[in-house]
Amino acid sequence: MIFPISQLQNLFDPKKPILGLFSIYGNSGVGKTTFALQTAILYSKMGKNVLYFYSKPKLPVEKINALLEDKKKEELDDIIEKIIIIKINNFYNLYNISFNLEFLILNRINMKERIPHLIIIDSITDLYRIELNRDYKKENTILTYKLNQILANLFFLNKTYNTEILLVNESTHINQGDKVLEVQSGGKVMEYWTNYSIKISRADSPNKRTISLVKSPTNNFLEFSSFLTKQGFR
Repeated sequence: MIFPISQLQNLFDPKKPILGLFSIYGNSGVGKTTFALQTAILYSKMGKNVLYFYSKPKLPVEKINALLEDKKKEELDDIIEKIIIIKINNFYNLYNISFNLEFLILNRINMKERIPHLIIIDSITDLYRIELNRDYKKENTILTYKLNQILANLFFLNKTYNTEILLVNESTHINQGDKVLEVQSGGKVMEYWTNYSIKISRADSPNKRTISLVKSPTNNFLEFSSFLTKQGFR
């Protein structure tokens, strides 16, 4: 897998797809979408196709422009051609899309076209959380089952077609003894399907970020600092 931060890139062989799902999570505004967009741009610069599913109300046009402003026109055209951004309207839209992705890949294979090398979903659980209602436990159980199916479909694509999956996720907090821990949203369902997760959190200066990498289920832990600028992580 290819990453915009050198400390992460040095840990992975860019020629070998990562087996399993890769997630990135943190509080609002820490740079998750910027990280995901940088990753998409890196793939496109290497001639790889990217599907970018975006669930927020407005597309991050300003962030995209800032990340691309130093690119030459020829390079810019090539990048734009290889990244397809698709707006997701609600959780059930995402659920249906997850079942249709293999048909898209098979169609590209039949047409002798390149299949997506990377699929990004930004964000995997925000629409899921909107649908949750503490007063309707049965409906919540169905929603969680559907989230599990979405992740299972993505895992299948990763394993079968070597398509890498990057899931942008939200943070939530859980009580563990006398401590309150910040974890990724989606609970045990996300923990089960996610092979690697990156947590981005704010540090002691406005643009400084702490990057934490965890590999499940062994929970090997790595932590380092990075800086978030208008041109992305440095």
